[in-house]
Amino acid sequence: MRSLLASFFKIILSIPFFRQKYFTFHKYIFNPYHPFDGVKKNIVYRGSIQLNLDLGDWIQQQLYFVGDYEKNEIDYLYSVLQDGDTFIDIGGNIGIFSLNASQIVGKEGKVYAFEAFKPNYEKFSQHLSINHFNNVTLEHQAVSDNNNYIEILYNESYGNVGMASSYLENFTAKEKVKSIILDDYVKNQQLVKIDLIKIDIEGGEFSALQGMQEILTHYQPKIIIEINNIALKNSDHSEEELIRLLLDKGYSQTKVLSRNENSYNAVFECL
Repeated sequence: MRSLLASFFKIILSIPFFRQKYFTFHKYIFNPYHPFDGVKKNIVYRGSIQLNLDLGDWIQQQLYFVGDYEKNEIDYLYSVLQDGDTFIDIGGNIGIFSLNASQIVGKEGKVYAFEAFKPNYEKFSQHLSINHFNNVTLEHQAVSDNNNYIEILYNESYGNVGMASSYLENFTAKEKVKSIILDDYVKNQQLVKIDLIKIDIEGGEFSALQGMQEILTHYQPKIIIEINNIALKNSDHSEEELIRLLLDKGYSQTKVLSRNENSYNAVFECL
């Protein structure tokens, strides 16, 4: 019954007028009543990428009903990445950025992805398998400023596995995972170049940047980064502190890709 209901709403939301009202549907129906918990759907995303979605999750639900997620950010990948490039995805979630990057950089390119929260990592792994993408290296690790272990916390009531973080105040589940310094990882992989890095790790962005000082100096990749003031405050850092770190490395903010009430996704480049 829930699966049929999801199919019905997908038909309704395929009509442009109703698609524009998607977030109203989510606010007043989908989020309060959770009608799609336990529903799984397979879709073809952006014409060729196979996805197996759990509609109880906010991001995967949006992919099913709207057909995209963080569209501006994904479009940016297509505008800057080229065949043979190297892309690093920090906070890979279920793999949307990496799956697109994999297609763009091709057989001669490389994608290195890090996802610390196990449910996301397992879904990401599944997507790599069903799409037969062989140029993506996926690590079940957190990127930080130390080679140690950190706890990833999650509140199951959120219905959004993308909110798993080391800095939640209220949580119902936790996982201990290995943390790594990206400078060390890149050195061990003997990477010749890094063209673009995406960072979205719910407050851990500043620590991740602290662990990639050599990368910022010597490789000078473009960076897409989420700046979430609430998450940064919970990690005892701030937007100003994060931007200052990048400015000191010669970076400037060149583009804001999207913005909501508490956060925005920006591009920084070394000019």
